[in-house]
Amino acid sequence: MLLNAQKEIIDAVKKIDPSIINLTAAEQWYKLRVHTVSLNRYLHSAGINLLKEEIESTTGLDMPNNPQWINEKKAEERFNNKEIAFSSIIIIVRIKAQAESYIARGIDFGGKTYRVERF
Repeated sequence: MLLNAQKEIIDAVKKIDPSIINLTAAEQWYKLRVHTVSLNRYLHSAGINLLKEEIESTTGLDMPNNPQWINEKKAEERFNNKEIAFSSIIIIVRIKAQAESYIARGIDFGGKTYRVERF
C-alpha cells in the first residue's frame, strides 16, 4: 500500500534524512540455528567475518547480516574454561526454499556439514 504513495513518502522522508533514496517492499527473512560450530576456529576477533565469508563462498548465499553466536559471552567463558569446544550460531537467509533445504540436509562450510534448524 505504501508503494502506491512512494514518491510522496520519499519526498517527506528526505526532509528528515536526505540519504534515503528509495522505498521497497519488506522482505521476509528466515533465521536459522546452525549447530556445533567450532569456537576455536571462529570465536576470535575476525571469526564472524570468516564465518560469513566461508558460508557465502561455499553456499552462494548473500546473507543480509553477519552470523551471530548464541549467547556469545557465555560461550566464550565456557570455551576459555575448556568446558565446551562448539556452540551454535544464527544465520539469516532471504529465500524460504534455501532455508528449508538447509533444515532438511544441513549447510556446508569450512569443510564440514552442520545441522540446521529454524530459530
